[in-house]
Amino acid sequence: MPPAYGPFLSAVAAVAGALIGLLFVAVTVDPDRVRHQVQDDRQMNAALAFYAFVDPLFVALGGLLPGGSIAGLSEVLGAIGMVLTGAIGWRSLALRRAEGPRSRLSLRLLGVTVAVYAFQLAAAVVLSRHPGRATDLNDVCAALMGLFVGGILRAWELLGMTSPFASVRGAMHMPAPVPAAPAEADDGAAGQAPPLR
Repeated sequence: MPPAYGPFLSAVAAVAGALIGLLFVAVTVDPDRVRHQVQDDRQMNAALAFYAFVDPLFVALGGLLPGGSIAGLSEVLGAIGMVLTGAIGWRSLALRRAEGPRSRLSLRLLGVTVAVYAFQLAAAVVLSRHPGRATDLNDVCAALMGLFVGGILRAWELLGMTSPFASVRGAMHMPAPVPAAPAEADDGAAGQAPPLR
C-alpha cells in the first residue's frame, strides 16, 4: 500500500468506528424502534447501515497493516455486501407483495447500494491484478466513500426521518404562500365618503 494513502485510510477507519458507535447508541436509546420483528424495515435498515460502516472499517484497517493491501479485503467484503443487500431487497419485495405498501424500505437506495458494492468488487479485482496503481486505488477509495453516504442515509431512515432527498423535493414543490387579505379597517375606510372641506 503506498504510504500516501495512509492518512486517508486512518481517517476512514476513525470515521467508520465513530459511525458504528453512533449507530449502536441510536439503537440502544430506543431499541423498540428496531426490535419489532425480524421482517421489520427498521431492522433491515440497521443491518444495511451497520455493514456499510463495517466494510470501510476493515478495508482501511487491512490497508494500514505493514505490507497490507486493500484489494483482497475489498473483494471479499464487496461480494458479501452485494449478497446481503440483494437478500434484504428480495425480502423487502416479498413483504410488499404479502402486506401491501407497509414496507417503506427504499428500493432505489437498495439498488444504488448494490451498485456501489459491485463497483467496489470490480475495482478491487482490477487492483489485485495491478497492485499499487493509483487509478485503481482511487476507485476503491471512492467506493468506500460511497458506502459512507449509503450508510448515513440508512441510519437517517432508521431514526424514522424522511429521506433527505424527499425533504428537499418537498421543499422545492411547496405551494407559494397565499397573500394576506386586506385589513378590515382598510375596507371600512374605503367604503366611507371623503371628508368635506
